[in-house]
Amino acid sequence: LSAAEAAKKNKESYEEAQRRKKEKKAKSAAASKAGQQTSATNQPEFTKVDIRVGKIVKVWNHEDANRLFCEEIDIGEESGPRQIASGLREHYTLK
Repeated sequence: LSAAEAAKKNKESYEEAQRRKKEKKAKSAAASKAGQQTSATNQPEFTKVDIRVGKIVKVWNHEDANRLFCEEIDIGEESGPRQIASGLREHYTLK
């Protein structure tokens, strides 16, 4: 190859690389916009909270912690009441 042909080939190669780079960048931007549109149509975070109402069946002081109550709460599940610990001991009494 002559110097002129080599220069022309390098220029074409550079232009091809630039074209591929622009295509890749455009694809990435399109995917990003699609992701933003998808997240915009998703429901707000606060609507994903699962709030349940139940009846407190039994309450006792936690054996090891001075700030916790243990409770059995019936929320209507087949498996029976749930046992949970809550930090309400400073705010309520067992009476």
